Amino acid sequence: MSRIEKIKNILNQKFVPNELVVEDFTMDHMGHAGQGGGSETHFRVSIRSEELEDLSLLTAHRKIQDALKDEFQEGLHALEIKILK
Repeated sequence: MSRIEKIKNILNQKFVPNELVVEDFTMDHMGHAGQGGGSETHFRVSIRSEELEDLSLLTAHRKIQDALKDEFQEGLHALEIKILK
């Protein structure tokens, strides 16, 4: 299973979003310091979920990062998060 599919599955299970978009933008960072030359390392997530809507932006981001902690340990390098309201 690709990392984008894993991220979608994790976020769908954890937050039951009304809207979820996950984009891989690793190619935009090829050759940058810390990128390491691997694939599936940089992602953007846009999510709308009742689980997140009443939380501060910082708390919502932390919950998403915590849900994806195993992916970070397995090579996810960067995650842009947009909480949709």
